[in-house]
Amino acid sequence: MQELNYLRCGDYYIPDIRLEKPNIRLGKWGRMRREYLRLAHPVLFSELVLSEKLYEHCAKIESTAESRMEIIVPQLMKHYGVVEKLKASNQLEWVRQMNSCVAQAEEAIRLYYHRILILDWFCAIIRLKLVWRDWNVERTYILRHLYFAKRYAN
Repeated sequence: MQELNYLRCGDYYIPDIRLEKPNIRLGKWGRMRREYLRLAHPVLFSELVLSEKLYEHCAKIESTAESRMEIIVPQLMKHYGVVEKLKASNQLEWVRQMNSCVAQAEEAIRLYYHRILILDWFCAIIRLKLVWRDWNVERTYILRHLYFAKRYAN
């Protein structure tokens, strides 16, 4: 364990903590995961930052998502019949269908990684439901919150 140094600011001593930022470039999925943790799970986010494991965690999510994209997109191309023959005959149609396949794959991966948000909302609502049952609160209020949880998860 390294020795902790302090900086003097006025009458106070503040720990001189410097976190190393690893040489990891986060892509789309890693940045989305970092923002999700920052907004939805601030305690876990702080824990990962202070243990210097945030970028490793986000890089792992990034690589997993990219590998899933490499698997899902060719399967969708095969399913919809997006082949090189179509590319040679009608390039714009091929581009349109490829964009559709990529968008569907991205949506599937995004829902896979952000289903946690829906589950968090649902668990919070169940906990509230148990409390509210004791208070005889209308159940429509719970259903309304569940609707908004699903709506904002997208």
